[in-house]
Amino acid sequence: MSKELRFDGQVVIVTGGGRGMGRSHSLMYAERGAKVVCCDNGCEMNGDGSDTTVAQLVVDEIRAAGGEAIASSQDLSTKEGCEALIDEALAAYGRVDILVHNAGICYPKPIPEITDEDLQKNYAIHFLAGLYMTQRLWPLYIEQGGGRLIYVISSAGTWGNTPFAHYGAAKMSSYALMRVANLEGKPYNIKANCIQVGAMSRMVTVLSDEVIKWFEKYMDPKGVSTTLMWMTHKDNQMSGQVINALGWHADRIVFASTPGYTRVGFTPEELLEHEDEIFATNELIITESGHDNMLEFSKLIVGAGGEPCPF
Repeated sequence: MSKELRFDGQVVIVTGGGRGMGRSHSLMYAERGAKVVCCDNGCEMNGDGSDTTVAQLVVDEIRAAGGEAIASSQDLSTKEGCEALIDEALAAYGRVDILVHNAGICYPKPIPEITDEDLQKNYAIHFLAGLYMTQRLWPLYIEQGGGRLIYVISSAGTWGNTPFAHYGAAKMSSYALMRVANLEGKPYNIKANCIQVGAMSRMVTVLSDEVIKWFEKYMDPKGVSTTLMWMTHKDNQMSGQVINALGWHADRIVFASTPGYTRVGFTPEELLEHEDEIFATNELIITESGHDNMLEFSKLIVGAGGEPCPF
C-alpha cells in the first residue's frame, strides 16, 4: 500500500471553496494536514449576490474536526479582491504553497444572445482572477523555492458544450495561462496544471433531471478532490498538464498535432487529395511549447527537401 499523501505544514488556497467541489477540496486538504484558506463570496450561479457565511461554514467544519482554516469572502472578479485574498493568506499563515482556482459562474446563453456583460463577467472570474492571483504569488513562489498553481477548466471549452460559448472560452483562457506559467515557472520550481472537472455541483442544476440523477449516483465530488490531492502533492512533479477528473475517474487530456502533409507550394486541390494524411491520428505529435511545435514542423520541412528552421 502506498504511503498516505499528506500536506502537513502547507498552505492551500481554494477559491470557490464553500460549495460543491470546492467544499470537497477544502475539507480533503484539511483532512490531510493542510492549512486551508477557503475563499467563497457566496454568489449565485450567474455571479450576482453574496453570502459571507458560505466559506465560514466550511471553516467551522474543518476546525471542529481539528484542522486549521480561515474564511475569505473576497470578490475575485476584481484585481483588488484577488490580491487581498493572497494577503489574507500571508497574514494568517506566512506562506502559500498551492493555489486551486476553482471559483466560477455558469449559466446558459446561446451565441446570438451573449452580451459584453456576459463576456466581462466570465473572463473576470475564470481567467483574470487566475492571472491576478498568479501574478501576486509569483515572486513569493520564487522566494520560497516553488509553488503550485491549479486552474479549473471545463469540457465546455476543450470539447464544446451548448449553449456555453461565453463560459467555455473564458475557461480555456486559463489553459493558455497554465501552459505559459508552466514554461516560465520551470526555473523556479513553479508547477502549473489544469484540472478539467465533472462532478455533482450547483453547475449541474442547469441540466435535465435525468442527468442530475445520474451525476448524483456516479459523479461524487470526492473523486475529483482525490485526483487533486495526487496532482498537487510534492511527490508529483508534473507540470503543464491537463488532467480530466470525472467523479472517480482520471485521465490525461493532450493537445496534439498529426504529421499531416508537407510540400512547399501545395495547392488547395492537392490538400483535398491528401486529407487522409492531414486528419490521420495514428502518429500524434505532442509538444511542450509553441517553440517545440515549430521545431517539429521544421523537421517535416526537412523531410520534404527543405532547410531546417534556424531556431
